[in-house]
Amino acid sequence: ILQLFCTPHAYHREAPTKQNLLCNNKSPLEIVSQHPLNTYASSNSTAGTPLYAPSFRYVTHQTTLYILVLDRSVQMGERGRWTNLHNALYGFIAQLSADDELAVVSYASQARTNLDPTQSQTRTRRSA
Repeated sequence: ILQLFCTPHAYHREAPTKQNLLCNNKSPLEIVSQHPLNTYASSNSTAGTPLYAPSFRYVTHQTTLYILVLDRSVQMGERGRWTNLHNALYGFIAQLSADDELAVVSYASQARTNLDPTQSQTRTRRSA
């Protein structure tokens, strides 16, 4: 399967993906084939049988806790800053994954907890 979908020729190296960022724009097939165990097995195997069977694991999104600290000082009320921040926050909250957690703390002269850590749920978020 890896050879069918992740070949260097079919792989999009310029896409802004985590794979490209973390792996220097190399395809998954290139990463696996250049792994030290795989290169050792290829050079020391008999009849094309690798010494080590590859193993793969599928990694999914883990729950993330976001704590937003918002400046509520007088300066934030000037020139539409609070409105701009509010709109950006709405977009950020709309993009949270299910089960992510969000807490909100604001401050001006004193800090205040506006929202204790709360789990994001699809039904409680409005579409952006």
